[in-house]
Amino acid sequence: MSEESIDRLHADLRALHERLRGETLGSYRRMNPFAEDLSDWKERGRAWTGDDRGVTIYDSTSVVGDVEIGAETWIGPYCSLDGTGELRIGHHCSISSGCELISHDTARWALSGGAEDYEYAPVSIGDCCFWARG
Repeated sequence: MSEESIDRLHADLRALHERLRGETLGSYRRMNPFAEDLSDWKERGRAWTGDDRGVTIYDSTSVVGDVEIGAETWIGPYCSLDGTGELRIGHHCSISSGCELISHDTARWALSGGAEDYEYAPVSIGDCCFWARG
């Protein structure tokens, strides 16, 4: 790829970034990292749940294992949802930025030098809840 092509691509990406940032600022009074403006948070919710119940999952959030998310629930940026031991989040919840919801524990495994197994247990957050990083 030529340097001219790279420069053009860079200019196009900057223009896209400015446009998307403006749209996000105008719609939500929010300034996100560029990657968050590229993705559709509702599409990620539909992809995870398999339906259109209004679940929002930011692009920077990781979702692993058996995770069930209720209708109209918002999962903020930079979260980690670990359902390896099962995770249930109710409807109309707000999971704040940077939250880690973990359904397994590796402390005994680490402290035993690997002699003990990981521990798994279900985690459940009820309906109409707000969860924030503490």
